[in-house]
Amino acid sequence: AGRGFAVVADEVRGLAQRTQQSTEEIEGLVSALQNGTRQVSGIMLGSRTLTDSSVELTRRAGTSLESITRTVSSIQAMNQQIAAAAEQQSSVAD
Repeated sequence: AGRGFAVVADEVRGLAQRTQQSTEEIEGLVSALQNGTRQVSGIMLGSRTLTDSSVELTRRAGTSLESITRTVSSIQAMNQQIAAAAEQQSSVAD
């Protein structure tokens, strides 16, 4: 009976060691997963900041393009007036 107990005790010790090793491996995996999650969270925050900045810059570019379009239209109107005035001067000079 004593020998049987020793065999069982050895098995229990072996199982305890494997359980300890498995627990340590799981702790390592959980720690790595937490670190990865923190990194992803930081990257996502940075991405959101860049996206917000891009949206603002796009809005500003749109506003600038609208202003440029208005200015070009105004210049075209002035060019037409200048051309008409030059034509009138030319016809008066003749």
